[in-house]
Amino acid sequence: MLNLLISVSVPLSMSSPIVVGISSTDLNVSWIPPSRDQARGAIIQYTLYQFLQSLDPFAPPESTQLIYAGPGYVTNFIVTNLEPYSSHEFAVEACNSVGCVTSARGSGNTLPDAPENQEAPSADGYNVTSIRASWLPPTIQNGPLASYNLQRMEASLNSPPPVVEMGSRFSGGGYYKFTGSLIPTSAYTGIELEFRIGRPTPYSQPVSALLLFAVSRDEQAEYIVIQLRDGRPWFLFDPQGGAVGVTPTNDGGRVYDDNTWHHLKVTRDGARGYITVDQIYTGTALSSTSSTIIGISDSVFIGGLPNDFNIIRTDTGDTEVVKSSLVGCIKNIQIEQQHVPTEVWQALDWSDAIETYQVVPTWEGCPTNLDTGVHFLGGGKIIKL
Repeated sequence: MLNLLISVSVPLSMSSPIVVGISSTDLNVSWIPPSRDQARGAIIQYTLYQFLQSLDPFAPPESTQLIYAGPGYVTNFIVTNLEPYSSHEFAVEACNSVGCVTSARGSGNTLPDAPENQEAPSADGYNVTSIRASWLPPTIQNGPLASYNLQRMEASLNSPPPVVEMGSRFSGGGYYKFTGSLIPTSAYTGIELEFRIGRPTPYSQPVSALLLFAVSRDEQAEYIVIQLRDGRPWFLFDPQGGAVGVTPTNDGGRVYDDNTWHHLKVTRDGARGYITVDQIYTGTALSSTSSTIIGISDSVFIGGLPNDFNIIRTDTGDTEVVKSSLVGCIKNIQIEQQHVPTEVWQALDWSDAIETYQVVPTWEGCPTNLDTGVHFLGGGKIIKL
């Protein structure tokens, strides 16, 4: 009888694991057992390690984590709960009764998944027949560079479409913010505009709304304001130390919140201010201060003020600022840039605004045929409580 004695020693080598994505969160990691001459004995255990990258600048850039240890007859392991379309590296260790050997690394990717957190597109009027739509990529790609499909939806309850005319519409609570340089530093001020404001119902109280507001920095010592108070237009200004309010005095006290367009022009020559409505009704008032120049404002707001804007002035009566936002339309704003030797006026460019909030894009115009009810812009809903 022939007896063979087989020597067992530490394994010589182990091939790299094979990593295959089976879903967007799972990988199948498998390995081929070493050949008999490389195993140098029966393999009794396989151990699987995953290499992890660290984002901590004070920690080692890479660490090793034991994720599986099992008997020598098992040659694969499913790694779960991974990020979609992510890359991972593994190494497998083969052990016999004497020792172990570790393979080189093997790597693979999980499968792609649908992108996440895609924000809604923004749309701006390009011309009278076109709209420019733009959007940002999804914040979580979950795969290769995404392709995009842009869908157009008809606005709910939008038939027949509203009749509109030129102008900028304010639906309440919104504003345009411009730099303070919009109104030049000068002893003269000139602002011209048209407005249309209506009451919610014929029996409602006269409307009070802020049309334009500009105030100096810090102590707010100087200001220029155009507003409607109880349905009547007012021009407020303060060259510093003498606030005054001007309203027409020859119109019999009529109100102008009648849902028709009115032309308004306000001017200031030093300490005296003037107001003209519809080129007929006029008023004037003189400030008590000897100062004549109003410096650059911190900002110029049209249609309202931010909720957190703090008016520290303590004006009362005719010079108190109305804080209610505008619900209505404004158009054809002109601002005087030079008074002498000749007047130079410049039209306001709404696109120069440095900030907007809850305002309707100017290209949409001002509806003329809106009825009482709830306005749906498309894609919205009402929740009944």
